[in-house]
Amino acid sequence: MRWQETLPVGDGFGWDGVNYAAWAKDFNKCVFVDHVEDFYVQRVLPSAIVHYGTRAVLWPFYSHDQSFRFLNESKNLLLAFGIYNLVLLLLAVYVWGLIADHLEFSERRKWFGFCFLFVNYATLKLNFYTPVATDTTAFLLGLLMFYFFLAGKPMGLFAVMIVGSFTWPTLPFTAWLLLVLPRPSEPLPEGALQSTPGLRRFALFLSLFGCALVAGIYAYLSRDILRGWTQAGMVRINFGLLYSSMAAVLVYIFWGFRPVFVDKRLFDVRHILGEIRWRWVAAGALVILGSRLVVHQLAGPVPSQWTFKDFLIYIFASALTEPFIFVVGHVVYYGPVILLLMMFWKPFCETIKPYGVGFRLFVAMNLLLSLCPQSRYQVPVVGAFVIILVKVLDEEWLSRWSLSTWLLLSLFYSKVWYTFNTSPMNPDGTMAVFQTFPLQHFFMNSGPWMSHSMYLVQGSVVLVTGAVLFSLGVSGKMRGRAAH
Repeated sequence: MRWQETLPVGDGFGWDGVNYAAWAKDFNKCVFVDHVEDFYVQRVLPSAIVHYGTRAVLWPFYSHDQSFRFLNESKNLLLAFGIYNLVLLLLAVYVWGLIADHLEFSERRKWFGFCFLFVNYATLKLNFYTPVATDTTAFLLGLLMFYFFLAGKPMGLFAVMIVGSFTWPTLPFTAWLLLVLPRPSEPLPEGALQSTPGLRRFALFLSLFGCALVAGIYAYLSRDILRGWTQAGMVRINFGLLYSSMAAVLVYIFWGFRPVFVDKRLFDVRHILGEIRWRWVAAGALVILGSRLVVHQLAGPVPSQWTFKDFLIYIFASALTEPFIFVVGHVVYYGPVILLLMMFWKPFCETIKPYGVGFRLFVAMNLLLSLCPQSRYQVPVVGAFVIILVKVLDEEWLSRWSLSTWLLLSLFYSKVWYTFNTSPMNPDGTMAVFQTFPLQHFFMNSGPWMSHSMYLVQGSVVLVTGAVLFSLGVSGKMRGRAAH
């Protein structure tokens, strides 16, 4: 907070951050009187906490009018958001400790998990560069969601649904899935759910079918629709490599979904119906419908500029920015742990079997969403993936890697050492200016906005890192092993 630079756009608040800052300055007027777009109503809670929390802290020292004047100064508001995010990060570390204790992790495993979760671009750089964003709140809620799922605390998941409805649009739905299909209370018997040749063939068929569906989606979008989105500045697509990018998406879908589908419970309707907690289906539905009603009321006459259809198109269109842009983007954003997750994906999918069909569906859904190279979309769920990976890594792998070595590698990827504000940033709203420096210092870390040259540079670094990790830490003996 003391030494990190701040985005020099919108008085330090950035683009969407200007809205979050306005709500934090005068929440009642902006949200209840003037109204905001329904998409943004789903993100108002952090600004409300900063507004009313800051005023409560200032109350013994300032009058009502003075507290408003305090919040109207940009430097003070940025400081308030920075303190708020710092508190959330400390809470997130505490929740990580609870999860690690629940899973009976060793001290060494805990520290590696801490490094995987917190030493990355999203936390160390972006969190302070754009402090008014809602990402840190979503990250903490995601860790809480996973803890409540592991610990079998449905009321906690229910609370995450309610709070998430006004923090991050996808959070209530992911929490509802884990609430409705909880972790089985009884451990699996020895040898249960062992994969068979028939099941593996069926998983192969389903993966191929999924690839066919995605190919059909791209046929529907066609070149004209994709060009329309490109011309509107919504995405950047390298049309010279369009078919290579489509092939990369299909490879990713096939490779990712095949081990996910190797679970016979996914195709046992009677088992799934027996696992569903029907009272939480009704309670969750009431939260979803109630939150939509609140969103509609708060939005008032303000029209929506972003629909669910737009969201789906954006996911598949942005995946075509460059071949495997989503892999490069996620590694840049969350660090080399994403490469480890890919290398250990098969044992990862084996390890999640005791967590039930709900968590497997959770993994499948977010694997599909991870096609979008705008990695911040995965902020609420990335913690669960990383924590399961920490469980997968055996002691031999952990002992082979020095924690300090991995910490240095993670710090390198975090760009906490890298200066973004090398010269004045003057955005004009066009894609072209985002593709050039100095704005590209910031946008090269967000997949859809990464320039072609920075894609090549950062992609090369990711490729070299992956080769080193594979050669040093993933021997043939270790690839198929999972720690229990």
